[in-house]
Amino acid sequence: MLSIVIPLYNEERRLPKTFEAIKRFASIPTSPSFEVVLVDDGSHDRTAELARAFGAQFESVRRVSH
Repeated sequence: MLSIVIPLYNEERRLPKTFEAIKRFASIPTSPSFEVVLVDDGSHDRTAELARAFGAQFESVRRVSH
């Protein structure tokens, strides 16, 4: 299994593009099974909200906030 760990800090502008890339990767029939771990380090923008919405779409996404 592949683990993709994405550290986040005020990444509101970049996250949509990142999430689209992950969705494209997931749609490839030969892609390995994987999990995405989103680690929010106290963002002050909408990063946590976007991560929560993305995580709700996929069971292989875990969110960590501190």
